[in-house]
Amino acid sequence: MPEITAVSIKDAGSIEFTGTSFQISGYTANATFGGVYADSVTVASDTSAVATWTKGVPVVKEATAPELFFSKKDAFAVVPVTYVPSNTAPSTPATTTPSTTDPASTTPSTTTPATTTAAEKIAADQAANTAAVTKAKGEQDAAAAATSAAVAQIATADAAAAKAKTEQEAATAASAKAAADKTAADTAAATAKADQEAATALAAKTDATDDEKAKAATDKTAADAAAAKAKTDQDAATAAAAKAKTD
Repeated sequence: MPEITAVSIKDAGSIEFTGTSFQISGYTANATFGGVYADSVTVASDTSAVATWTKGVPVVKEATAPELFFSKKDAFAVVPVTYVPSNTAPSTPATTTPSTTDPASTTPSTTTPATTTAAEKIAADQAANTAAVTKAKGEQDAAAAATSAAVAQIATADAAAAKAKTEQEAATAASAKAAADKTAADTAAATAKADQEAATALAAKTDATDDEKAKAATDKTAADAAAAKAKTDQDAATAAAAKAKTD
């Protein structure tokens, strides 16, 4: 006779029965838990059978023993053969009732399930699975939050890098302009100096006519003004170059 020695939750959708003599020729394995029939029962070996619920193992409020039974369909009826864990109430020996049509037919006994430690273990396993799922969900949420924070930090760093690059390009352009202005100011200063020297030389000529002396004076004034402006431009260009270098 088949006998169940242990019951455990295999996964979220399956309960595994362990025992002896599960491979019964001509019988089909069935199982229920909390009044819900399993969608399928696979007898893996003579000592192992797995009942599967496609929507998940039923959740029960009170400790309830899962049932494994085998049925045989003949020409007259489906004859159930039910077995429960060995630590429940002992089963009544099977009785034989000869049939008027088929003397060979028999009706095996059916045991009555009771609240057992195996049922309590099923409830405990379910509670442990629920706790594990809750813990995993919490870890997933924490990981998602950490990922969001990291993405935000990366975005902030990218924005800072872009701003720094823009400022660097602006400083480089300012430095180039300051250098160009300094060159132009140096050129203007050199030209003004040459004009000053020419005007001074012309004014110093002893044989210069009055018109030449007047022109020399005018040129000297213009050259002095140009030299002063060039000096101002040079100073400004030097200051701009220094600022661009600092920036």
